[in-house]
Amino acid sequence: MECNVQILCKEGRIKGAEMMSRIWIIPKDAEKPTRKPKEK
Repeated sequence: MECNVQILCKEGRIKGAEMMSRIWIIPKDAEKPTRKPKEK
C-alpha cells in the first residue's frame, strides 16, 4: 500500500518532486496539489 503523497508524486501532481533510491524528494516551495473530484 502506498501513501497518498507517494501516489501524488508518481502521478506527477507535485511539481519538482524527484525520486532518489526509493524516497521522493519534494522541494520546500512545492505547492500543495488540488484534489481530484471523486468518480461515482
